[in-house]
Amino acid sequence: MTQTVRITALEAFCKQCPVASEVHAVVQPLGFRLVFQLPAKIYAKRGESTLPPMPAQYHYQDNHGTE
Repeated sequence: MTQTVRITALEAFCKQCPVASEVHAVVQPLGFRLVFQLPAKIYAKRGESTLPPMPAQYHYQDNHGTE
């Protein structure tokens, strides 16, 4: 009997972001390495927007391509 496995893309968002070094300490022993980093960014001129700055982004990947 052949079993079919459906894989779906997953995303996660948090109200509060953990410190990058804390995330790295958790995922590195699992075989993940940092492959892309985007610093925090403010898209509006000072005093002209009520939008919060975009938080920094860190993308990890393992040897199998799992991100």
